[in-house]
Amino acid sequence: MISARLRREIRSLYGACCGYCGVCEEDVGSALTLDHFQPVASQGQDTRENLVYCCFACNAFKGDYWPDDPNLRLESDGYLTALTPAGERQIHLLHLNRPPLIRQRFRAQERRLERRTHQELRRELEQMEHRLQRLERLFPFDDEGESSL
Repeated sequence: MISARLRREIRSLYGACCGYCGVCEEDVGSALTLDHFQPVASQGQDTRENLVYCCFACNAFKGDYWPDDPNLRLESDGYLTALTPAGERQIHLLHLNRPPLIRQRFRAQERRLERRTHQELRRELEQMEHRLQRLERLFPFDDEGESSL
């Protein structure tokens, strides 16, 4: 039996998003499920290291499959590419390139890029403000814009 505390910990660890396809609770409008990466049928345990927060669809598609080496790469268009035969099996079994997931991953990448760009612009603005403050200390001006030097 998985404790409520461990469920919360796993949910937090995965940021409330599916560990397989990346869809988040806010995308589906409800909590996701827990999956045993190594299935109980294959002696998988109820441990933090073996539990994956995942959406219902991925949990159902995965079933008792136990991927030994998924090796996937997320492309810029949201498509997942397998790097190994095990990755190909995982993509196929979990239907990881179904159109709604590709769109969701693409939108998520766009949001991350927007946040990163916003953060970079904010840092540049802060640096410019610091430079301006240093210049104002070096070359003071009065309220009329006249140099007081």
